[in-house]
Amino acid sequence: MDFQKLDLFLHLAETLNFSTTADALHISQPAVSKAIQNLEDELGFQLFQRGRRYVRLTESGKSFYEDCKHITANMNLAINRARNISQRLSSSLAIGYTGTVLEMQCLPHLVKKLKKKNIQLLSFTLAIPAIRFCSSSFSTGNVTLSLRH
Repeated sequence: MDFQKLDLFLHLAETLNFSTTADALHISQPAVSKAIQNLEDELGFQLFQRGRRYVRLTESGKSFYEDCKHITANMNLAINRARNISQRLSSSLAIGYTGTVLEMQCLPHLVKKLKKKNIQLLSFTLAIPAIRFCSSSFSTGNVTLSLRH
């Protein structure tokens, strides 16, 4: 069983219409019917009662629907959390500064603010005093933020 089948099942359970589900998921109506039949075979119980003019969830189908809503919501949440962590871990910040007293006072406050906003950096680099280095590094992309007065 895969999440694509679960998504298809959830959509059909909400619409109770094979054609509407097929249109919404951009697949053919026979493909929806086949996928649901395969899912029912895999599970070993019927999810839907089908009539000529109706589709209804069975009692087992209703229970499975309620659980699957939570499962897919949690899976999507887990994917989004992991994606956010991955993106944060791959971010870096290089700060170039010239070593003035003002910069030395501002830099700790800047780092604190980044931490307060829950910005996590894999790489944090300081380009230490050298005005020429900071200017050239900023223009080449080696320094993300340059502190100058």
